[in-house]
Amino acid sequence: MPDCIASLLALYPRILTEDLLRYALAAGGVHLAVNRWLARHLQDRVIRPGPRPGWAQMRAEIVASLRTVVIFSLVGLGITAGVVAGALPVYFDVAERGWAWLVASLLLLVVGHDAWFYAMHRSLHHRRLFRALHRTHHRSHNPTAFAAYSFDTGEAVLTALYLPLALALVPAHPLAIFLFTAHMIVRNAMGHCGVELFPARADGRPLFGWLTTVTHHDLHHADGRWNMGLYFTWWDRLCGTEHPQYLARFATVARRAGAVTAVVLALLVPAPGRAEDLAGSWASEGLAVVVTFHPCATDPSLTCGRLAHVWNPATAAAVKVGQDMIHDLRQVSEFAWEGGLTHPESGRRFAGTLRRLDRDTVELKGCAGPLCRSEVWHSTRWLQNVAGCLPRAP
Repeated sequence: MPDCIASLLALYPRILTEDLLRYALAAGGVHLAVNRWLARHLQDRVIRPGPRPGWAQMRAEIVASLRTVVIFSLVGLGITAGVVAGALPVYFDVAERGWAWLVASLLLLVVGHDAWFYAMHRSLHHRRLFRALHRTHHRSHNPTAFAAYSFDTGEAVLTALYLPLALALVPAHPLAIFLFTAHMIVRNAMGHCGVELFPARADGRPLFGWLTTVTHHDLHHADGRWNMGLYFTWWDRLCGTEHPQYLARFATVARRAGAVTAVVLALLVPAPGRAEDLAGSWASEGLAVVVTFHPCATDPSLTCGRLAHVWNPATAAAVKVGQDMIHDLRQVSEFAWEGGLTHPESGRRFAGTLRRLDRDTVELKGCAGPLCRSEVWHSTRWLQNVAGCLPRAP
């Protein structure tokens, strides 16, 4: 017996590593793919307006998730002990039950987990349990993919207990168990990423209405009284806990082409809004000035804006054509830069920000203390396209 226990304990680092990698690859992969690499192509599918949560929130979510990983790995060690002792009917030869049963067992595990989660989740929102068992997860009012495992200790234990209980009833192959746990964390990370990834029908309703979408779970974080389901919508609809505005909210952010098309386009079409896309000429309101962006001479990692054209030279007495009037722009987020602006007429220097609104439109803001002024500028390629649509003079 001591040798058996020692052998099991020797397996624990491997089990812990697998659980940690599962979380890191799923949560980190969804965050990088959806919120970083493809962010510009999916920007019209962002569920909530305004900036995404910053590093401070993501760090708190990761720390809480690491505790959950440890709890899951300890339960995984218990499952391993149960299999070795013959208490859990896990089999290792697919031929023993066939591929049809492997698929069926996977579906049973997923459907059973959804029912377990709904009952547990709804119970955790009872006022006597919420603060002790579920408050940590809802500290991410606007969650990120890293909130997938951001649980209190009690919630993590209750979540982890499902698998050994299910395996006691459903004989499963390790491949089915692996696919179940992989599906669980990927769907969980997707549900917290803040960007709608599920496709819509022509009328704006979810293409697969029986699946929970990102909007479905995001509404739960916004208002915890609704949308308790994990993978499927049927428990919320049966029990009357689906958010009354869910379908309308989904329709506002879901592209008609669907997420699959959006991702394909993201991989094939150059992304708008990259820092290098600022290169070129941009015109202010009324074509008062035209500025060409280029790497700054003093620091090529920063972007400067050179005055290329001025409509009325009297309004640019302090900055001549060929001189920089926008200085040292540094990218601070996906669509924003900060730097300095020189007023071409007075020569006064202001703190400035540049925010991309779309591929050919930016908002330029200059501030002197609390007083700010904004202008919307367009790229000259956009102006050329507009000019091409105008009727020609006879």
